[in-house]
Amino acid sequence: GLGQMAVDGVSVPGTWALAWAQSDPNIYKRTPVTRCPDQFEALFLARYAERFGDGFKIRRNKTRLRCEYQPASSGFAGRVFKRDAGGVPDVTVLKTPTEDIQKLVDECTNELDSYSRVLGRNPALKGSLEASLQLPVQLWPVELRNELGDLKSRVGSGMLVISFGELSGRLRSAGALARTKVVALANALEELHLGIEPDVLAGAKTPKAEDKVALFATTPEDGDARSAPAFHAAAVTLDLACAAAAADGEISAHELLMLTRQIDSWEHLSPAHRKRLKAHLRLSSSVPPTVASLKRKFEPVGIEARGKIGRFLAHLAHADGVVSPEEVKFLERTYKALGLEPGQVFAD
Repeated sequence: GLGQMAVDGVSVPGTWALAWAQSDPNIYKRTPVTRCPDQFEALFLARYAERFGDGFKIRRNKTRLRCEYQPASSGFAGRVFKRDAGGVPDVTVLKTPTEDIQKLVDECTNELDSYSRVLGRNPALKGSLEASLQLPVQLWPVELRNELGDLKSRVGSGMLVISFGELSGRLRSAGALARTKVVALANALEELHLGIEPDVLAGAKTPKAEDKVALFATTPEDGDARSAPAFHAAAVTLDLACAAAAADGEISAHELLMLTRQIDSWEHLSPAHRKRLKAHLRLSSSVPPTVASLKRKFEPVGIEARGKIGRFLAHLAHADGVVSPEEVKFLERTYKALGLEPGQVFAD
C-alpha cells in the first residue's frame, strides 16, 4: 500500500504512518508505546497532522518489493521461494520517511514518559487526575474532559466559586494533591481558558480541600497578569482593602460594591487583569488576609504607590458613613507597615 502511494504520488495518511511506526521492526519503540497504546496513537496522529498536514509524500525509489522465504525443512533442499509485487517499490529501504517517523515516535514517547512511569508504579491510577495531569488535556480520559466541559459551561462568562476539594473530587483525584499537581492542574485549566484563584502559577499558597477557589473565563493574554507591576499593586490594594473593610467586624455590601467599581475604574489594567482581580476580591472578601501576611507583597511596591494605597484605604473606611475606632487603629497599623507616617491617617 505504501509503495503504491509512492507510485501514485499521494500523501501518506496519518493512520498509515501510525501503522508503519507500529509495524516496522527497524523503528525503535520504548515502553510508553505499549503501556499507553491509546494515548500514543492519539498523540502520534495529532503531532503527525501538525507537522505534515495531510501527510508526507514518499519518493518513488528503484528497489522493488519482493517476498522471499527459505523453509527450514531439509526436505525442500534449500530452495528459496520468491514472489515480486508487480513492480511496486520497496519504500522501507528509504531513510528519510523512516527517520521522520522515528523522530515523531521519539517525541511522542518523551511526552508520554512521565505518564507511563506513573502507571508503571501504580496501574490503579489509570484514569485518575494525578495520572492525567502528566498528559496534554486533549489526551485526558473522556470522563475527565466531560467534567471539564461541564465546569466551563457553569462558569460561562462569569465566575464559579467552589471548594478545592469539590473541584479535585469531580476530576477524580485519588487524594490530596501535591503542589506540583495543583500547578499542573492550573496549567491544564488555562489550556481551556479557565483561570483559577488563588493563582498558584503566580506563587499563591496551595489551596487545601476545604479552601474556596474561584474559576472564571480567561483570554489568551490573561497570563500577562502575573508579571505586570500594576496588577501586583492592584492585588495588594484589594487585599488591604478587604482587611480594612473587615476591621469593624464585617465587610458591608456597600464596601464590596465600591471595591468592585474601583476595579472597573482601573482602565490602566487590561480586561483580563480586571477579571482576575474580581475573582481575587471574591475570595479575599470571604477570608480577609492580615496585614502581617501581606508584608512580603509590599516590597515591590514603590513609596508613591504605597501613599495612594493608604489614601484609598482611608477613603474606603468611611464608605459606609461610619469610621469606627477599630478601623482607625487598623489603618494606623497598615500605614506603619506600608512605611507611611501613621499620623497621616487622620489627614487622609
